[in-house]
Amino acid sequence: MSDPSLTPSLRRLSPELRFVAACCRWPQEDVVETLRERAARVGDWERVAAIVKRQRVQGLVAHAIRGADLRFDDGVRAQLLAEGDAIARGSLAGAAETLRINRLLAAEGIDRLFLKGAPLAMLAYGTLAYKKSIDIDLLVTRDELVRTAALLRSAGYRCVDPEGLSDEQFAVWAEHYRESTWINAARGTVVDLHSQLSDNPLWMPGIDACSPAQAVAITHGHAAPTLQDATLFAYLCMHGAVHSWARLKWIADVSALLHGRSDAELTAWFEHAEALGVGHCAGQALLLCNDVLLTPLPPTLVARCRARWVDRALLRLAIGAFGERQEVREPGPALLSNIPVRLATFLFQPTLGHARHQLRALLANPESRARSDGRRADALYTLGAVGRIIRRKIDLMAQRRRERSTGSPRD
Repeated sequence: MSDPSLTPSLRRLSPELRFVAACCRWPQEDVVETLRERAARVGDWERVAAIVKRQRVQGLVAHAIRGADLRFDDGVRAQLLAEGDAIARGSLAGAAETLRINRLLAAEGIDRLFLKGAPLAMLAYGTLAYKKSIDIDLLVTRDELVRTAALLRSAGYRCVDPEGLSDEQFAVWAEHYRESTWINAARGTVVDLHSQLSDNPLWMPGIDACSPAQAVAITHGHAAPTLQDATLFAYLCMHGAVHSWARLKWIADVSALLHGRSDAELTAWFEHAEALGVGHCAGQALLLCNDVLLTPLPPTLVARCRARWVDRALLRLAIGAFGERQEVREPGPALLSNIPVRLATFLFQPTLGHARHQLRALLANPESRARSDGRRADALYTLGAVGRIIRRKIDLMAQRRRERSTGSPRD
């Protein structure tokens, strides 16, 4: 029998993913009965474990299992609890590294903000124990980028993307792409170094490392700076929308951040996101929180978002990106598999001017610009991108023909 309390979005998800979604509702004390009801409908606990890993919500699921005293397959239960404990240990290590980098840059007088990670965990959950973060997102000004890169090298980091650029080439890279990736092999930590929040100048313009910030206490006596709440909300919505919310963890983080806020405050946050050019991203996020996690939100605000066709279209795309056939399948790196997600970014501001900026951002080739003549590099990259799309489409069609002839489906 179907559950009449399920929203249309939840009906598109399997019983296993519905259970995992209930585990991601914050605070979990409010949904213990829902957790037990959805656990009773699970038919495949091995699939639950695979979903939890794919959606990167191990900490929240382990906390929910303990809080609701859920009993099921002993092996899977032990696995999920162990993975949750590992998240807690990893989060502590990431927080310690965040504070170390913060002290390093503060000593040099470098303006910086930490965009997600430990500060967001403390703001949303009040603890480091449940949120999984695989990297540290650090935002500095473009003027301080080369100096920050040198400081990261002195702290044991190596740039792996892009790799092998001089300081001058690295500065050119940063003019055309928002981030670079740095790894400290000895500590097992990754830093995504940002000089801007977006590659599209119409998304959150004017927000940088010098923007109004808040210091978030990470451990006793130690804090790290991040964006103020309303701007942080807008950034999280933009970040999730760019990836079509391909992981449930991003929705969970936004939902937890919204908890306990007044209707007036949430409406003000939404309107702030609108003013920053990411209102449809915020609308998509609010509908996801409302429909998937059943987050209590102002009815007038939900109705306002649902009345917009762009928000509804983005909602449907996101459900398909983390649910349905994508519940346990990692997002593919292939350009062809990401085309719907890339095309959806053109809806964030459905105007010709925005489309022009977004097309330019998607077709930019920052590494070739850094290593050679910019215009020539972009032209070659554009031609190459078109060629790769056509080639992959041909390969996909050929694969499907082979499957039809052998009777063996891909999935």
